[in-house]
Amino acid sequence: MTIAKTTRASDYSGKYFTKDDVIADGPFDLTITDIDERTFERRDGSGEQDLRLVLTFKEHRKQFPLNATNRATLQEAFGDLVYNWIGERIFLKHDPTVTFAGKRSGGVRIEIPADSKDDAA
Repeated sequence: MTIAKTTRASDYSGKYFTKDDVIADGPFDLTITDIDERTFERRDGSGEQDLRLVLTFKEHRKQFPLNATNRATLQEAFGDLVYNWIGERIFLKHDPTVTFAGKRSGGVRIEIPADSKDDAA
């Protein structure tokens, strides 16, 4: 197997995109190739779990679980039928204004490219 000249060790530092990935190497211009459902434990320490949609991309091995804000961004741009999101381009960008548990911590936000379709059904 031959490794591409653009492969970075940080590409293998976890399964999902993080704020640190996007700060260091972003923004990322990505094409959605698949969408799965996965259960995640809440980060608030409650022990409760949430079912989330997880995006897979053509250009990168890391995936991206959707929170409510990022899911709403995709719904507005591409419609409520999740299957229609496949093949669409998005940007993953760092947003320093994201809050968690009432504190500004920064995070990852989805942005829709200007040349992307905007025909939500």
